Amino acid sequence: MNHPPKRSPGRPRKTETDNQQTESNILREASAAFMQHGYEKVSLVQIAQQCKVTKATLYYYFDNKATLFTQSVVRMFHNVVGHVGRHLNMDIPLKERLLAMAKVQMGNRFGEFETLMKEASSHLTQEQIQEIRAAEKAIHTLMTNTFQGEMDRGTLKSEQHPMVLSLAFASLVMMGSREMLLELYHGDLNKAAEAVVELFWTGAAAA
Repeated sequence: MNHPPKRSPGRPRKTETDNQQTESNILREASAAFMQHGYEKVSLVQIAQQCKVTKATLYYYFDNKATLFTQSVVRMFHNVVGHVGRHLNMDIPLKERLLAMAKVQMGNRFGEFETLMKEASSHLTQEQIQEIRAAEKAIHTLMTNTFQGEMDRGTLKSEQHPMVLSLAFASLVMMGSREMLLELYHGDLNKAAEAVVELFWTGAAAA
């Protein structure tokens, strides 16, 4: 007579949906923690506590901290692609779409991503770094395609490469998240975002 395989002691029976929800929750909490505090200051114990799971459960889904970091950041970028796509597909002029995106990004209190990557890179494999960079590039590819379309329509100058515009816009928005700029506009996020988009638009828009 065949018997079902034994489960690990202490591990409750989980459905596939339960497993997916647990893994998704861990990735969401981990990405927020890494972006806010950096790589070194975040521990697996801290993530487990935030997710209300044991450390053993965390290791059930992720082999180590580097794996959790990689998968959580890649998931975050996949979500950003969705958000950016929804903004870019709005039926309003490009400048207004960019302003809506800038307000969301500048409202985040997360640290600068390149600083985070410099801190984490020594703990990651080349494959993990490449996976993260590929997920990040997907955002700029989406922006590049939009900018190219606007160039074709004459909304933007055609002299500049659309990928350069995407990278420039991202850099300006990250600058805009700095406290000094928000203080300049007395904490008014809308006015700070408008200033950043206006700076970008002055250089990018067709005459």
